[in-house]
Amino acid sequence: MFKDEAYREAVKAYVQTIRGHLRELEDEYIVKEMMIRGEVLKRDFTKRQQNIIWFIYTFSFYYGKDKALIPRLQDFELCGIGRTKIKQELDKLINMNVIEHNELLSLYGITDPSKWLAPYHAGYNPSRSQELFLLNLRDAGVSVEKLIKNMKGNN
Repeated sequence: MFKDEAYREAVKAYVQTIRGHLRELEDEYIVKEMMIRGEVLKRDFTKRQQNIIWFIYTFSFYYGKDKALIPRLQDFELCGIGRTKIKQELDKLINMNVIEHNELLSLYGITDPSKWLAPYHAGYNPSRSQELFLLNLRDAGVSVEKLIKNMKGNN
C-alpha cells in the first residue's frame, strides 16, 4: 500500500475532500445513503453482489457523488470479483434494479432502494425491523410519537 508518509498525505487529502462535501450534503442525500445501507442488510445478496454494491458505494457516496467512476471491469478485482465473474454479477444487479451503469461514461450508481427487485433474505422480519428503528430513534433522543401515529395511519 502506501509508505507511512504517503499514507498520511493520502488520508489528509481524503479528509479535506470529504469535509468539503459533507458541508454541502443535503438531508435527502444523507437519507438516501442511510436507506441504501439498511436495505443491503435486508436483502438476499450474494457476497459478490454485496462487494460490488459496497465498491460502488465507496467510490460514490464517500466522495460526495451519486455515481462512481470505474473505467474498467478489471477494476472490480479490487473488491474481490474476478474478470470472469464481474459481467454476470453486474448484469444481475442491473436486472434487479439495484445498480445502473452508463457504459459510455464508465459510471455506476446505486438506484433508489424502494425500486429494488432483490428478494429479502429469509430472516428478515419487517415488524421487528420497524421496532428496532423506533427503539434506536428513541434512544438517540428523537421524539417518535408523531412518527408512530403516522405509521399506524398508513397501515
